[in-house]
Amino acid sequence: DDIIYVASPKEIMRLVPIPLVDQIDELVRIKSYDEALTLLKHLPVESGTEDSKQEQIKHTRYLCANHLFEKQQYKESMTLFLELNCSPLKVLRLYPEMLPQNMQKQQQKQPIKLDGYAEKASLQALVNYLQKVRDPNLEDSPSTLREDYDNTTDINEIIDTSMLRACVKANDPTIYDLLNTTNRCNLKESIKILTAAERTDDL
Repeated sequence: DDIIYVASPKEIMRLVPIPLVDQIDELVRIKSYDEALTLLKHLPVESGTEDSKQEQIKHTRYLCANHLFEKQQYKESMTLFLELNCSPLKVLRLYPEMLPQNMQKQQQKQPIKLDGYAEKASLQALVNYLQKVRDPNLEDSPSTLREDYDNTTDINEIIDTSMLRACVKANDPTIYDLLNTTNRCNLKESIKILTAAERTDDL
């Protein structure tokens, strides 16, 4: 048996091993993701297929990236999102005001409210992330970029328009790299963003 008894002058304790899977679930529940990942890597294949194990590791790392964002470790969070190669829309849901209205309405989780230094740091981390995931080989802007941004589902349009908005809010000089190259910024939304920030010279 795997049961161990420990005796002292006043009491006897019985130590029962907790299954590895249950330990991992508990560590994830209390957001101890590093410890959960360590146990996951040692999880025997008998506990599931290798594919399911890798999928669980990826999901746990995704939860860890979100947790790092909540702890205001924005650079580390974005680095992990990049490593996971997850959809940029999942990252942008942490900044729902960046998304088109049709996607904002689908938002279920309340966003974390940031201000001051935390807001600027998070936006700069987002700009750096978007710069790395955007498509650098875009063709000429399609006519759809002249339509309302609120209903778009084009991922390249959302990425570039979000990057523009984040650059303006954080006063990040990366905006010039974006505007001086072929991009998919929505034209109507870009005019709104730059006009509201009194940056019409950048139009």
